[in-house]
Amino acid sequence: MGKYSKYASIKTKGFLLDQVRKEKKRDDNRDDYERDRDRIIHSNAFRRLEFKTQVHLSYEDHYRKRLTHTLEVMQISRRIARELELNEVLAEAIALGHDLGHTPFGHAVEDELDSICKDKDNCIKGRFAHNYQSVRVVDKLEEKYHDEPGLNLTLEVRDGILKHTNLKEISLKEYVGEIPHKGQENIDTSITCPITLEGQVVALADEIAQRTHDLDDALQQKIIENIDDLNEIPLLKEQLKKTNNVKDKSIRRKEFVSGLVKYYIEDAVNNTKKNMGKINGNKISSLIVRQSDGWDGRVKTYLKEKVYDHYKVRSRDNRAKYFIQRMFNALKKDPTQLKDNTKLKYDKDGERAIVDYIAGMTDRYAHKVYMKLFYPPEITME
Repeated sequence: MGKYSKYASIKTKGFLLDQVRKEKKRDDNRDDYERDRDRIIHSNAFRRLEFKTQVHLSYEDHYRKRLTHTLEVMQISRRIARELELNEVLAEAIALGHDLGHTPFGHAVEDELDSICKDKDNCIKGRFAHNYQSVRVVDKLEEKYHDEPGLNLTLEVRDGILKHTNLKEISLKEYVGEIPHKGQENIDTSITCPITLEGQVVALADEIAQRTHDLDDALQQKIIENIDDLNEIPLLKEQLKKTNNVKDKSIRRKEFVSGLVKYYIEDAVNNTKKNMGKINGNKISSLIVRQSDGWDGRVKTYLKEKVYDHYKVRSRDNRAKYFIQRMFNALKKDPTQLKDNTKLKYDKDGERAIVDYIAGMTDRYAHKVYMKLFYPPEITME
């Protein structure tokens, strides 16, 4: 791993020592963060990311899925962590787990499930947000042990997963329930940023990955028709200048996106090194890992106007919301249609179990359930 910064989170020496888990001694040489990473990789929720939409539908070729987005976040996180001499394995574990609670069909369904949770006609405590759902997945919904739920991850990984995006006014205790494992510390939501620099690295890497791959996918799908349309954004114009001599459109697009990722990483590393000198004491309670002022260069606004609000994307999002709303209402009306293991959870958690069930679906499985509910096969006496 090379040498660590004094601000890195490591087990034997570091700025923040990880919480000791109350479980029997292992006979391998992995540390706790390596074990966390491996548990996430081998979870059902992680495998399902392959068939969940990022922006474009998961069964469309060549566009990012939730899994490929996750892998890009991991790659960027490890690169930044290495440059800052932080713990790459901790950053990797957080990155791999950050979107485990994401819904099928992208953020539109996340918004719809939140609306369902807020509807007073539904008996659901709290609300829905994918980062809170990710913690619920690793703490309660994944089944690794015979006697306890969840993956029993360290505080640092769970904190980084929750805080990779903005916190909402949601009670974590109400959302996830009591901490399932004895000796496992709860996440301090009074500190709104990740409590490790590695967690902050992942939060920033998530933003970098979204900006760059959403531009790439929009260019491939012709939602942005011409790459030179990006010249209206000064930051993107600077990157495009470096590709002006490339004649092949596909190669030019790839070189542009690669250069943009490189720019964002270098800017983040250089600015964060300056901020690390301002850390006092042995606790991180403010955002240290961040880009320089004006780093975004209106790219986020441009993506919203030209991509996320494009009629093709909006039309698909609205269909997905309708699709999920009908599915929830049908399962709420007759919970006996739930699979046996989900029905058991429904008997315990009520309508929250239906929300968990839908949130965990892949795009294609959600479509399969919808067709079964509303377009049943022909009934015969055979």
